[in-house]
Amino acid sequence: MSLVELLGSSLLANGCAKDTSEALKNAKAVALYFSAHWCPPCRGFTPKLAEWYKKDLQAKGLEVVFVSADRSEEEFKEYFAEMPWLALDFSQKDVSQKLNKKFKVNGIPMLVVVDPSGQLITADGRQAIAMDPEGKNFPWIPPKPSDLLQKMKLKSASHAADGVGHMSLNEAMQGKKALALYFSAHWCPPCRGFTPKLAEWYKKDLSAKGLEVVFVSSDRDQSQFDEYFKEMPWLALDFADRDLKEQLSQTFKVDGIPSLVVLDANLEVVTLKGRDAVSEDPEGHSLPWYPKPVQNLAAGPGDIEDVPTVVVFCESSSKPEQQEVEDALTAVSSKFIEHQKAAKESSPEVAFMIATKDSELTGHLRSLLSLTNGDAGKPSMSMVLIDIPSDGISTSTAVPDLAVLHRIALYRARIEVLQGLEDPEKVLDQALDEMQGDLIKVRQSYAEVLATQRRLQTQKEQADKMAEDWYKRAEMAVEKGDDELAKEALTRRQTSVTKANDLGAQIDAMTGNVEKLFESVKALEAKITQAKEEKEQLIARARTAKTTAQVNEMLSDVTSVGSTGAFDRMKEKVEMLETRAEVSQGLLPEAQASGSLEDRFKQLEAGSAVDDELAKMKGKKALTENSAIDDELAAMRKKLQDTH
Repeated sequence: MSLVELLGSSLLANGCAKDTSEALKNAKAVALYFSAHWCPPCRGFTPKLAEWYKKDLQAKGLEVVFVSADRSEEEFKEYFAEMPWLALDFSQKDVSQKLNKKFKVNGIPMLVVVDPSGQLITADGRQAIAMDPEGKNFPWIPPKPSDLLQKMKLKSASHAADGVGHMSLNEAMQGKKALALYFSAHWCPPCRGFTPKLAEWYKKDLSAKGLEVVFVSSDRDQSQFDEYFKEMPWLALDFADRDLKEQLSQTFKVDGIPSLVVLDANLEVVTLKGRDAVSEDPEGHSLPWYPKPVQNLAAGPGDIEDVPTVVVFCESSSKPEQQEVEDALTAVSSKFIEHQKAAKESSPEVAFMIATKDSELTGHLRSLLSLTNGDAGKPSMSMVLIDIPSDGISTSTAVPDLAVLHRIALYRARIEVLQGLEDPEKVLDQALDEMQGDLIKVRQSYAEVLATQRRLQTQKEQADKMAEDWYKRAEMAVEKGDDELAKEALTRRQTSVTKANDLGAQIDAMTGNVEKLFESVKALEAKITQAKEEKEQLIARARTAKTTAQVNEMLSDVTSVGSTGAFDRMKEKVEMLETRAEVSQGLLPEAQASGSLEDRFKQLEAGSAVDDELAKMKGKKALTENSAIDDELAAMRKKLQDTH
C-alpha cells in the first residue's frame, strides 16, 4: 500500500493543502502521530517530539503526519499550529478512522513509523524515538524475532538449582517442532492457576509431541523467580537478562499475563494466543496450532476485539448443518487470508467464527446481541457481523443462506441502528453492568498509579539516603588524605542526587494524574448511584408507554375503517415512537448530553500511557563533570581545615 493509498491524495502543510506524494517525496520514513489537544500526555510529548524533529530527525529523513483525535476543528487548528510537520485534514474522518483501525490505536499519544511504501516499521515509535531522539538508529527497524530468540541464555530447573551453565536455543530445540514462550509471574493469580495445568499437559503429551516451553519471567526479583521456576518442568530465560525480557514482551505484543506465544521450528510466529490453543487441545493433536480459517467460539473470543468478525451461531443445528456452515465460512475466510498475506498485513480485514455448542461466552454474546430463540424454544441460527473497532454490529436472525456466504458483502452499521429493537429494561441492566465494570477498571488504574507513585517515593528516599551516605564516605576519605577515593565517592553521590531529583520530578508529574483518577472514581460512583435510583422509574415509564401503545393499536383496529382508520393508526404509532424516543433519551442522561463520561475514559485511556512512559524512560546520561567533583572536594577540604 502506497503512502497516497494510506493517507489520501493531500495533506496539510502550514495550513494549506499539499499533494501527498510531493509532501513526502524525500521522506525515508513517515511517523503517523496520533494525538489530541485535550490529552495531557500528548501535550507533554508534542513539544519534545517537535524539538527532536527540528534538531535531528527531519534532516535524517523522518517526516511526521499528525492524525488528530481532537473534538473540534478549532481544537485541531490550535494544536496543529504548534507543530512543525504535516497533518491529515481534520475533515478526513474516514481516513483517520481507517488509520486508527489499521494500526490498532487504543491510546494516545501513539507514534507509528512506516516506510516509503506504507509498510509498518514499528507501532511503538514513541518509545523508539524517546530512547533515540537524535535518530542514531533511524528508522528504528525492530530486531527480527529469531535474532532476539537466539540471544536467549536458557536454564532448566536443575541448572538453576546446581548452578550449571546456560543452554543455547539451538540445543534446546534439538528434535523439537515448536517453541512456546510462557510469559508469567509468581505474583499473578491467573498465572498460578494456569501453570499447573500447562505443566501437566507438557509432561503428559506436549513435550513428547515436540513442544519446548521457555518461561519468560515477570517476577519482581530473583528469589520469586527461583521459587516459581521450581514448579516448572521446562526451560527459562535467565532472570538477570531483563533487557531481553522487555524486548521479547514488546516484540510479541505481550500486554498481559499469563501469555503463551507459539513459534514453529523455524522460529516463525504461529499464534500469539497460544493459551487459548493449548487449552482447547491439551493433548497437542494440532500442534503447533496454526490458526484455522474459521475459529470456534468455544476456544475463546479470538481477535474479535481488534478485527471485524462474522459469527454464525448454530448451537442447535445438526452436525451436518454445522459442518456445511463451517465449510462455507472457510471458503470465504481463505480469500481474506490470502489477501492479508499478499498485503503483508498483521491480520485479515475480516475474521470468521462459528458457535457450535453452548458456552458461557456464546450465552453472553447472544444476550448482548439480543438474539432470540426459535419456535421450539432453542437458540435460532443467526449470523452476526461484530465490528468493535468501528462500534458497529449487524445482525441477521434468519437462517443464513449458504450461497450468500460465498459472495458475502460486508458492511458496517452504527450501533444506533439497533436501538429501536432493544428492550429498555435489558439496556438499563446492561448499562449498569458496564458502568460497574468501568468503575472496577478505574479503581484498578487508580490503585496501580498510586502504588507506582508510592514505589517511586520509596526509591527517592533510598536515593537521598544513598547520597547522604556517599557524602559521609567522601568526608572520611578526605580526612584520611585519599583524594581519589573521595572523588569517586562524590561522583557516586552526585549520581544518587540526580536520581533522586529525577524521581522527584516523576512523582510530581504523576500527582495530577492521581488526582484526576480519584475524581473519575468519585464521579463514576455518583453516576452509578444516580442510575440505580432512576432505573426503576425509567423501566416503569417504558412499560407504560408500550402497554398504552398496544391498547391504542387494538382500539384502532376495532373501531377504525378506511383511510380515517389508517390515519389514526399511523398517528398512534408516531406517538408510540415519540414516547420510545423520550424513554431512550433518558437511558443515558447527562453522560451523552455533556460527553463527560466518555471524555473521562478517553482521558483515562490516554493517561494510562503515562505510567508506561515513565517505566520505559531511557537510561540516565552522565550528569556531572569532573570539575564539579573537584570543586566539591576543595570545599570539603576547606570545611575540614576550618574545623581543625
